[in-house]
Amino acid sequence: MRRLVVRWRKRNGRKCFAALLSTLTPRQVFDLLGESPKHLPDRRAVALSYAYLYDKRGGAIKIKEDKQGFGLARRNKKRYYAQQMDVLLSALAHNMVV
Repeated sequence: MRRLVVRWRKRNGRKCFAALLSTLTPRQVFDLLGESPKHLPDRRAVALSYAYLYDKRGGAIKIKEDKQGFGLARRNKKRYYAQQMDVLLSALAHNMVV
């Protein structure tokens, strides 16, 4: 399992992050994108390739279809941070299934 976490700041100064989990090796990602394997030692090129391949995946996210399957119809968490964690975990579950 490969894990890629990207952090950045928006123009307004707000911190953001995104996480990507993949079972593909860097060589498989490069092969799927048709890129030269000579860039495999470059960590930045590998990270960008994973992100680009993720962006190229087909279809739109269909959250409505996931609501019932993942039990997202109602969120009963009373604390704000618990609600945020619930949303993040359900997004992770969606992206692992897709």
